[in-house]
Amino acid sequence: MKTFFGIGLFVFSDPGAAKAVLSQAMGLKEKLKSIFIISDRNYSFYEDFGLDVIVTNEPAEIMVDKINPDFIFTGTSYTSKIELEYLIIAKRKKIYSYAFIDHWTSIKERFLYSDYYIFPNRVLLIDERAKELALNIGIEATTVQVYGNPYYQYLKNWKPKNTIEELYNQLGFKNNNKLIVYAPEPLSNLGDKNIYGFDELEMTKEINEILNDSSLNINFVLKMHPNQKTEKLINFIGDRILVADSNINSNLLIYYSDLVLGFFSNFLIEAEIMNKKVYRIFKDKSNYDPLMEQNVGEKILLSQLKNLLTLI
Repeated sequence: MKTFFGIGLFVFSDPGAAKAVLSQAMGLKEKLKSIFIISDRNYSFYEDFGLDVIVTNEPAEIMVDKINPDFIFTGTSYTSKIELEYLIIAKRKKIYSYAFIDHWTSIKERFLYSDYYIFPNRVLLIDERAKELALNIGIEATTVQVYGNPYYQYLKNWKPKNTIEELYNQLGFKNNNKLIVYAPEPLSNLGDKNIYGFDELEMTKEINEILNDSSLNINFVLKMHPNQKTEKLINFIGDRILVADSNINSNLLIYYSDLVLGFFSNFLIEAEIMNKKVYRIFKDKSNYDPLMEQNVGEKILLSQLKNLLTLI
């Protein structure tokens, strides 16, 4: 990878991209003349990094002209085109560019802008499997580099500022029952039920029924994905499931959890890095698993969930 220098411009949208890009910016802050960080979304976790983020919808070209960066480092979000807009300007103005991919899925699709693909000078990937996938779908070998995830290094040393009592008070719990954190990703946004054999709506409905039919003394918290269309999911959430306020820090929930549940999201990978018990729920053994080779957590069927919750 080229040596970073001068003025760095960092751009992201989705939370996964945000955390990786912010970690990268934090690591380079003392090595650069100056840094600028731009997003089209605001997240409560910005304060964890101690960095100023410019939240704006100002056109990319105007912002690049104002900042005049020596390089541009972006995430690769699927809900926004802001990163691609900055990569387009970088290419036009011959500014060296990097784009970081924080997962193994939809690698090429992340670079689709309108009806064409826009690639940076360097595509940074989390591991060798991601590199193999990138090469197999035609991304040029000269642009691909295994880089790891800057956020994972940050997570290994993360410690909470709040006690578990303060967290429970925020959540409204008046007991000391064990904490189960459920973090589904919005598969229904992409119509992925046919791919995975289920989506977060169906799974949450059935989990709710399991909880209603049990007398488990647990605190079951759903951490809504930032891209989740709340009006879709809310109809499947009953009294036994507490939806965590969006301002509650995800790392805090993970740190004090006794168990983390989900499907394929980075939240589960982050929980495992923080040495938590992670279980990934499937409807059927034949369901497609994009993390099959990554050994993330333990796979269980929905039919096994009640017994699992009884044993914690």
